[in-house]
Amino acid sequence: MGREEYGLGMTRRGFLAASAGSALLLARRAEASVARALSLGELLYESRHVLVGTAVDSYANWEEIGKRRCIVTYFLFHVEEPLDGRSPPSPEVTIRTLGGTVGDLGQTFFGEAAVAIRERATVFLRELAPNLYSVAAMAQGHYPLRPDTRGVHRLHAGFSSVSISDLPDAAMRRLDGRTTPEAAELIAREIDVVSR
Repeated sequence: MGREEYGLGMTRRGFLAASAGSALLLARRAEASVARALSLGELLYESRHVLVGTAVDSYANWEEIGKRRCIVTYFLFHVEEPLDGRSPPSPEVTIRTLGGTVGDLGQTFFGEAAVAIRERATVFLRELAPNLYSVAAMAQGHYPLRPDTRGVHRLHAGFSSVSISDLPDAAMRRLDGRTTPEAAELIAREIDVVSR
């Protein structure tokens, strides 16, 4: 059986071993941070990929980001489909978010995307390194897919974690409540406008 790489030079076995070594329980408080709302065009400009998929594994550790030591969580994200027509080089990508839990210590970065294990989501991803991404514009680039009363899965914007300024064409406002085909159509129209 060949070695499969999962970002940061890790094999799947190494990724799973790291996950088993540190239990991840993300505790998010219901507080919001204020952020400048991005339009869908700006969000797409910040993104390398727009993907639908599910985080299937994770691990967290302490790292130095800038000049600050903080907890960072890595998620192995299984890709179902791209919504912007740009497929990633691998069917699984690694997403890095700020915050998480290591041992008995937890750290929260308000406004950060709240990626969760086994939750389908649409994510706008900014490339950090080959096969390593962060969520573009933090919570503004993360949309969990949840069923409505009829069982239709729709994108849900994280208004509870980010209080956006009043911008009528804000990506969060335009994408919230859309199905993935509707979101893909909005994205295609935006890309078409930019490419003219």
